[in-house]
Amino acid sequence: MTIENRQLFIAGLVSAEAEPERERKVMKAKLTKEVQLLSNISKAFAESLDLEATLKSILKSLDTHLKLQRGTITLLSAADRDDKYQGGSWP
Repeated sequence: MTIENRQLFIAGLVSAEAEPERERKVMKAKLTKEVQLLSNISKAFAESLDLEATLKSILKSLDTHLKLQRGTITLLSAADRDDKYQGGSWP
């Protein structure tokens, strides 16, 4: 009985020590995905002056990386503070 308790205690310690390592790996993977998404968005802005094509590319990246099902991007002109806007949405 004592040996069993000791083995369970040691197994618990090993598991507790492994938890921070797992969390670091998960955080690293998440940050890698976020950096890749930001890179894709930056490329979309750099590749085209066509606003519609740029928005489509950005929405595709958001869908790919974040598995979003719906969303809207709205751009308002600083000069025109009225209801004029251009945007894109998905799906």
